[in-house]
Amino acid sequence: MKKKHVDVDLTFTITGNKLLAHLVFSNNTPKKLWVNKFFICYMNRIRRNLFKIVDDRNGIVKYRGPVDLYVSERNYLPLYPGETIESSIVLNEVYEMKRGVKYTIQYWAIHPVNYHSWQINRVASVPIEVIY
Repeated sequence: MKKKHVDVDLTFTITGNKLLAHLVFSNNTPKKLWVNKFFICYMNRIRRNLFKIVDDRNGIVKYRGPVDLYVSERNYLPLYPGETIESSIVLNEVYEMKRGVKYTIQYWAIHPVNYHSWQINRVASVPIEVIY
């Protein structure tokens, strides 16, 4: 079994017309890890397609948000053992979603281990069904 480096928990709330995805990234290892700000929606900003979203007809929901491919050592934050980083994203602002539709949503990304490494880790939440 492959060793996990970062865990992610995904929950949702609907406030008015906003479908909010709440993410909690956790370091459950005994050592300091590095996480890329772009992949954890740092400061509640999404900069690339990080969610697999399928509607109730099995259609893939398109991402229409910003894409930032700039890579720099400054994009990485330390995540210490036992520490968590939380973020929230308004999904319907960056994905083509309609009210009254049931969606299956999963956070899914390939995280670089750090700026100086070619090693990558798949980080994924459990898929969750939500009616927006």
